[in-house]
Amino acid sequence: MAVVRVLSPYVGRVIVANPMQVKAIAHARIKTDKIDAGVLAQLHASGFLAEVLDSR
Repeated sequence: MAVVRVLSPYVGRVIVANPMQVKAIAHARIKTDKIDAGVLAQLHASGFLAEVLDSR
């Protein structure tokens, strides 16, 4: 939650996802932070990303 506190002043919203539900990203053949962020954004936009914490 320390990361949430650091990021919150700089962004509109911080979402912490359930790591067990996004572990498939760890098995991707091409791994970069940019690609991982895009995949997480797509999962969230389509409603497939369960939130553990939402800092709204």
